[in-house]
Amino acid sequence: MFWGGGGLQTLWNAGPWNNFQDLKIFKDDFEKVFGDHVVKAGLLYGDNQKLEILDVAAGETTAYWGGTGIESNPWGGNTGNVIADFLLDDMLFGFSEKSRSGTADQVWEDVELYVADSWKVAPNVTLDAGIRYSKFDLSEDQGRQSLNFDPGSFDPALGNDPCNGLLYAPGTNPCAAAGFLGGTQGPNASLVNTDDDNFAPRIGVAWDVHGTGKSVMRFGFGQFYQRERLSPNLGLVNNPPFIQTTGGIRTLNGSTQFLDFVSDGRPVNGIDVNFETPYTNQFNVTWEQQLGNSSTLELSYVGSRGKHLLRSNDINAVAPGDLDGNGVSDRLDFIRCDGPDNACRAQYRPFGIFGDGDITYWRSDGSSEYDSLQSQYTLRFGRGSQFQASYTFANFDTDTGMNDSSAGLNADATTMDPYNNAVNRGPAIVHRDHIFNSSLIYNLPSFEGQGGFKEWALGNWSLGAIVLYSTGTPITVLGDNPGGDLSGRHPGGIGYDGNATPLRTSAGCSAGGSSLSIINPAAFTFTGYQLGDVGQQSGRGQCEGPDFFQVDLSAYKQFAFGGRFNLQLRFEVFNVFNRTNVVGQSIDRSFAAGVELDGPRASATSVVSTGAPQATFGQASAVRDPRQVQLGVKLSF
Repeated sequence: MFWGGGGLQTLWNAGPWNNFQDLKIFKDDFEKVFGDHVVKAGLLYGDNQKLEILDVAAGETTAYWGGTGIESNPWGGNTGNVIADFLLDDMLFGFSEKSRSGTADQVWEDVELYVADSWKVAPNVTLDAGIRYSKFDLSEDQGRQSLNFDPGSFDPALGNDPCNGLLYAPGTNPCAAAGFLGGTQGPNASLVNTDDDNFAPRIGVAWDVHGTGKSVMRFGFGQFYQRERLSPNLGLVNNPPFIQTTGGIRTLNGSTQFLDFVSDGRPVNGIDVNFETPYTNQFNVTWEQQLGNSSTLELSYVGSRGKHLLRSNDINAVAPGDLDGNGVSDRLDFIRCDGPDNACRAQYRPFGIFGDGDITYWRSDGSSEYDSLQSQYTLRFGRGSQFQASYTFANFDTDTGMNDSSAGLNADATTMDPYNNAVNRGPAIVHRDHIFNSSLIYNLPSFEGQGGFKEWALGNWSLGAIVLYSTGTPITVLGDNPGGDLSGRHPGGIGYDGNATPLRTSAGCSAGGSSLSIINPAAFTFTGYQLGDVGQQSGRGQCEGPDFFQVDLSAYKQFAFGGRFNLQLRFEVFNVFNRTNVVGQSIDRSFAAGVELDGPRASATSVVSTGAPQATFGQASAVRDPRQVQLGVKLSF
């Protein structure tokens, strides 16, 4: 397999990819009325399995990543074109190969129980109360080939023993079997302590204030536990001792090999042994008021607090401080080591005994805060016609990814500094300040019984309209410069290459001009960046993406015939004004710019000049659908 671009489009496909999942779920619910009480109870049991080859079958195949130089000059560089490299008989290529592909055979159980009561306390007051119990243990590897890196089990006296700091399942000791000194028995087969106290209360009150049904106050609170993704557990099979790797540089015909080696590996993945089940506390207060005979207005406060949310970071990142006492911060020393031979960097990492590499570590210490004012107006009129409009003003902050289960693996949720959580906090990826939606369904007269052309052609028409508007989502600009890592956290990292986030200037974020130009390049720079100082970074969500606006219109005509048949003609126009709505995630937010330091790398302290970023920076590469017209026929019988 070859996965290096070499001046051409990168080839990056491999197969087969085996991914099997079997979920067996039993669920039962019970409900009974006892006077003024409606009692509900239920249970759920799940027995589940996930079998996945993590790096596809090609993991056991020699994988080449690009030319490095000819035999007489092994690291002299390649031609810049992969086809030309292939044609040179003495061109050396970097390669790696695993002894086996990591296979995660994970099993887990879900157990949930609940009981709830809806009590008519008074004619105008209803109280709902209940409690739910959830037991979501982390999955365990049936093959007992998963090992978990636990910082508390790491023993400096064991040095770079491949199993140093690793936990294995009780009843096994694969580390000793492989001849290694490290390894500690874990608490259970999941290698994480059991979290079994997940009781979630729920309570709600509905109060008809005047007993007339026109003014209603509602209150609700609920706690909700969540089973997390399997990825943290799946990755544990890549830890030693079951997989060995070989690599180096060689010619394609195998006639010459350099730097060929076999490695027993090192810890690369870990989960906090005291992992807690994530949950949210959700609460709301609503006032609903009838206005006149045909309209209602709702005003609500809706809030949510996320606790123990999943996060990931490099636990081997350089910490702030000056452990060697040379008067220079370790992060700055780490940066100054950058170069073709960066072996000196490992000494500044907490677990640098394993070398200058990352250790992905999953923990449940993330949090989120959501607060919003929500309103809705509904008007009913005419022959079944209705108008509805809603508006939400919200604030949503977090220190982890909230748009999916990536937990920091995507750009907008990258952990800026694992040692300073204040730097990691910012607006959630899905945050929007303002959201407005409105819809109209207007049924024209039916002219029923009037017969002839008037009833047939003009009767039973319905008109519809939808108006959608929202402000943009946050955009996090990340640094990517040929000067290497400037922050002193890590040279490669989780979610991106680990370079520093650029500084904000006084210029505004909005680029203006073309509808595809979103971020102003002048709003960011590395000039003045103090090497190794993570706290000066511009952080997450520095800019707001483009807003969204769309109007849709429709017209429907009903034809009834034969007593039980109904034919509907539909005419619909989407995005009537043909507005260009940018896909926010398509915006190039990587600020790739060359930098000039205030001296040689080995003694530099700051950036004194920043080059222009790439031409695509701040540009969107995808938009949503343009105007579309749709004709349809619907037959009901």
